[in-house]
Amino acid sequence: MASGDWKALVKALWDGDLESARYFIQLGVDVNYEHPELLTTPLIEAVQGGQVELVALLLEHGADPRQRAGFNEKTPLEIAKADNQEEIIQLLEAHSSPKSSSFYFWRKWFWH
Repeated sequence: MASGDWKALVKALWDGDLESARYFIQLGVDVNYEHPELLTTPLIEAVQGGQVELVALLLEHGADPRQRAGFNEKTPLEIAKADNQEEIIQLLEAHSSPKSSSFYFWRKWFWH
């Protein structure tokens, strides 16, 4: 992944541009990539921008809601709670539950 593609995805998130964000995700931009200088991820940027639809898009494409920001060591959920972003909090909590993880899927598949 070229850092330019990551930056283009983040710009789309800042602009609230759902179609461009979807395009860069389909190109293969890693939704969990933490930029080494900015110390942030696409999900954290979408949360900070209050972009509900973009948060949902990133979560649908595997963004990790438990990944902490390098710049402040907060999770996306902690950031959303600090800003009282109720819709985003609900999305993140739904994707942070053990039942939403692939571990739960495999555990359920093997033992049931």
